[in-house]
Amino acid sequence: MPAGALQLAQAQAEVSHANIFSIDTSEAEKMPGVYKVITHKDVLGKNRITV
Repeated sequence: MPAGALQLAQAQAEVSHANIFSIDTSEAEKMPGVYKVITHKDVLGKNRITV
């Protein structure tokens, strides 16, 4: 990786039919090296992201 390159890690619900009512990103945001935490609220349009 080039120096200064950002890396991405994606987290999803463990079951496909889960209803996620809230996401607390405060602990992840405090971790060393974390630049930004992105959630569904940051994605414009329909959120149909699968891996």
